[in-house]
Amino acid sequence: MKSKTVWILLLALFVLYVPVVFLLDAIYDPNDGGPPPSAGIRFRIPNEIGWDHEKGFAVRIGDLAGFFENAENWPNIEVWEGDRRLPRQNFRYERGTGRGAWIYWSPSDGTDPLTNGRAYWVVNPK
Repeated sequence: MKSKTVWILLLALFVLYVPVVFLLDAIYDPNDGGPPPSAGIRFRIPNEIGWDHEKGFAVRIGDLAGFFENAENWPNIEVWEGDRRLPRQNFRYERGTGRGAWIYWSPSDGTDPLTNGRAYWVVNPK
């Protein structure tokens, strides 16, 4: 009698487990809504950003595993807001000293990127 109860409980747990796994798999996005991997080398802009009244929101990007190692790639750098590429007029970059850079951007709707809940990405479309 006890073994039958154990098997029924195990079957009930399995029946509940399978839909939960499929639901979690459907809503989990390991890319966090960012650009697709095919877009190029991606770097998520951290929440430690600054503000320049003349240039917009700013983040200092160091040389991340050769992200900016090739000077001819600079004109191709993109900024993404979630899974959408920002228009070129919404961002610009400045080469910094050494191998890093400053990226200046403004969100598509003019909101504060620290509070609007969207992730921002810098992409080098190699």
